[in-house]
Amino acid sequence: MTGEKPTIVIVSTHASLGAVYERHLARFAKVVLLPELSEFERNAIRLRAKILVIDLADHDERGELVAHIQQLRKRPVMKALHFAVFCKRASSELVSALHAAGVNDIILTTHHTPRSVAQRLHNLLLL
Repeated sequence: MTGEKPTIVIVSTHASLGAVYERHLARFAKVVLLPELSEFERNAIRLRAKILVIDLADHDERGELVAHIQQLRKRPVMKALHFAVFCKRASSELVSALHAAGVNDIILTTHHTPRSVAQRLHNLLLL
């Protein structure tokens, strides 16, 4: 299985956003687009993802998402998984809560081009 690209799962209901990132990430990773976090949980072992990216725009209750990420982090199969979050803006309280929950990178999509987002995710793969 050497030479196989690592998998990055993007959980977002925005198909156009997913397609843009899929195109930019394709040179170094296999991208799987999922509409719901629960779908990732059901298929986590089969997907063998290295990075899970969650689009914060899809979640109205951010506190629940933070708690959900904390629960995911506790599962043995998720220990080596890198977590990243896409958001348009984030308060310092949200950033602190996400980092405390185990999120490795918070990517402000309004401040980064798809190419720079791809580079940040590539850097996470190298950790």
